[in-house]
Amino acid sequence: MKNQKRQINEKEYQILKKCIDDGECEEFVQKQYGRIKRCVTKTLLKKKPKSTDADINDLIGDVFVQIFNKNCRKLRQYKKDGGKSVNGWIYMIAYQTVSNHIRKHDIIYDSDSEISENIENNIHASQEEIYSLIQNKELFENTIKNFDKVDKIILKLSLYEGFSSRQIGEIIHMEERSINNRRSKINKLLKEIINPKNQW
Repeated sequence: MKNQKRQINEKEYQILKKCIDDGECEEFVQKQYGRIKRCVTKTLLKKKPKSTDADINDLIGDVFVQIFNKNCRKLRQYKKDGGKSVNGWIYMIAYQTVSNHIRKHDIIYDSDSEISENIENNIHASQEEIYSLIQNKELFENTIKNFDKVDKIILKLSLYEGFSSRQIGEIIHMEERSINNRRSKINKLLKEIINPKNQW
């Protein structure tokens, strides 16, 4: 059984290499399309049951963009001896692409009160003390309403998800320096309702 799996992975690996080295990716796309579609459909509908076929097809396209972007960077990152099959690697890329899409979609379209409520209810243990310092929830929510969409995303990813500036930058495609500048600005705004001695 293990030998059979090795043979299958070797075949898939050669198809992947042909795509990377020779730019002949038709066979690779044909082999992986069904797997990517199943992953996108299953993952998206689990989180967003009302998603349409158009939503699914758009995300399938996004997955292939991720795969082929920057001279097939994600394909080149695959390590044959890394313990994961080619098919498993492609499935992981698809899953991460859908998960990032869902995360960004939720952040952008959450209501302002939902953002503050989620943060207060689900904040990481190391940050619970910070939000115990909030004295005026109404003021906090009003402050959130004044943020633009990008600042709301950064706020939630930092405080709610616990991501670093580098990780946030990778998710929303911004430079780490820009994220740090925005976090500094947000921090100043939040000083109205959070103890100034605490930073996030």
